[in-house]
Amino acid sequence: MRTVVVVEGARRRGLIVAVMLVIALAGVVWLGDRNPAGRVLRDRGPDGVAAAYGHPLGCLSVTILAMDRTYARADFNHLSPCGRYTWYPTAIFHYASGRWRTVLDAVNYVCPVASLPRSVQTQLGVCDLTGSESGS
Repeated sequence: MRTVVVVEGARRRGLIVAVMLVIALAGVVWLGDRNPAGRVLRDRGPDGVAAAYGHPLGCLSVTILAMDRTYARADFNHLSPCGRYTWYPTAIFHYASGRWRTVLDAVNYVCPVASLPRSVQTQLGVCDLTGSESGS
């Protein structure tokens, strides 16, 4: 009988540990969904692009392609009170796996850009592929 009690006690402890792990995991998932920054990063609109770029939306002009809403361009709005951004980088983002990711963030680049589909380069004004071979 004593052996049975030890086995039952071990099973009970194992069950308690398993339940505690499930509760802890559920808490982590619940808190992760409540994180506003995580939600903003997953936003498919301009807020998500700004969050991925790491700059306030008020300092940016964001263009999302109408034909392929998984590509976007962010430019600094030099008329806004964000004067510390004085350069003119080209920042292109691609929405994949639930978040915006940087595809191109450069002041100078060579056209065509290998990491971007040609139609996206043209539509977002990254490259004029009708004859120019240098980026802006």
